[in-house]
Amino acid sequence: MMLLHKFREVVLTGFYKRFCMILIPFFLNATLQAGWPEHDIRDLSWHFLPGKGMGPWAVTPDDGHFISTDEHPGLLTLRLANANQEVRALLPEPIRLSDYPPPWEFETDVIHSFWGKCRPGDYNMAIGLNVAVTFSDPSTWPADRNQTPPDLRSFRLLIVHRGSRFKANEEFYLWGSGDLDSTGALTGNWENMRATRVGDGQQDYGPANTDAYLRMRIHTPRSISFGYRPLPDRAYTSRTIHIPAEWGDITGIWEIGPIIVDDAWMEQQWPTIAKMPYDNEFYVGHCDFRYAPPFPALEVISNDFNIPGTMGFFQTEFHGLQAETWSNPGYLTFTMRGVNNYTGGSSTEGTRFQLDKYPLPWEIETCFIAPDDSVPWDFHMNWTVFDTEGERRGGWRAGVINVPGQGIKAGNVGAAGTQYGVESLYIDTSFGPNYTIQPPQSVLSSKPLYLLIRMVDNRHFQMGVKARPEHEWIMTPLYESPFEIGSFGENAFSFF
Repeated sequence: MMLLHKFREVVLTGFYKRFCMILIPFFLNATLQAGWPEHDIRDLSWHFLPGKGMGPWAVTPDDGHFISTDEHPGLLTLRLANANQEVRALLPEPIRLSDYPPPWEFETDVIHSFWGKCRPGDYNMAIGLNVAVTFSDPSTWPADRNQTPPDLRSFRLLIVHRGSRFKANEEFYLWGSGDLDSTGALTGNWENMRATRVGDGQQDYGPANTDAYLRMRIHTPRSISFGYRPLPDRAYTSRTIHIPAEWGDITGIWEIGPIIVDDAWMEQQWPTIAKMPYDNEFYVGHCDFRYAPPFPALEVISNDFNIPGTMGFFQTEFHGLQAETWSNPGYLTFTMRGVNNYTGGSSTEGTRFQLDKYPLPWEIETCFIAPDDSVPWDFHMNWTVFDTEGERRGGWRAGVINVPGQGIKAGNVGAAGTQYGVESLYIDTSFGPNYTIQPPQSVLSSKPLYLLIRMVDNRHFQMGVKARPEHEWIMTPLYESPFEIGSFGENAFSFF
């Protein structure tokens, strides 16, 4: 669902627009399931919600550590019993690539402890993402998870804190470590991810940001990447490891999950570093497995935005925009600063919907709650249309607009700017399905309003709206394209 309303911020007295959205795509064609993996990688995900416990995940070694998923709702909270052993969260079984073929990805969210950063004296620690892969035959893997299989290599992407904010020696790093990176390109400090001293004694940005979202994506058995982003709606900064030919193919993921390193690792990197104090809390937000492009089916992009702190595949163009899933649980919330530009959320990182890859028919459904009609607004799917030769042939922007004084209209959304950047919204009749008679204002002003985008085949498509889930769709006539559509780009819901 998408909530859109205006409010005035008390201090800044500026105009804002706020959206909350649940995107619910439904795909009609059963042939999309052809070739679907027998095992669904998403089933291994776990979000540490109140009352849900650890699920399939376990903290190892469990030597008297405090472990809770209820003390701080939505977080796995750890207080370690000692600093002399590293602590990892692991699944009970390794992941065989024969069962879970790539491409897919894993994301975890780790959070700084305020009292750790603000304690007197040096606070030296590292927390992050641990991945260990094997190139060996699964038949040779030991049954005991405390043993290691042959040909094991690992990589860790860590958020490191050294020193004290009350001294001149505080440092934050995004740090790569491990023998999976044979070239050294991912090892050590990721220099492009820098923290910044902000003038009041603390540091911010980069690895000093409150959250760190860390991702491993396995593209093929010979290619794996690691990435970081500071917020759940931003794009990842990633680096790729290409597996040397002599190593062969990755056959399994022996370990994957969050890790808190021990003194020995810290001393290996910085031999004179002080021991790590472990009387502070460590936090993990989620352990989320997802498919990666190219997707096995479009329906894996569906998202109800019902997990606080994660947006799944979605990332935003953040022009005057804040996007999050915290303030309205079950919604993706967008807060816009009212500047004259378009912004929106994409689910596919700029990749195209190739219709030979995702055969038709299919449809997408979403819904949103709009503001009153005193404010100009629009909401639409911002598709760029390509023919079967890959040539760009225009855009189809199925959606809804409101122009104060003119009412709400549905169709193919267009906008004409002036030299001052003020947008004039209109319904573009040059391409795509449009209503011969607009739906009643009583429907278009519904809160929420449901929107349907339907592709019948490579030439025929239409859109529809309705006021309630149980109502029939009010559909446009079926539109026939003058050319055969090969793909859609810019797969993003956009708004003004």
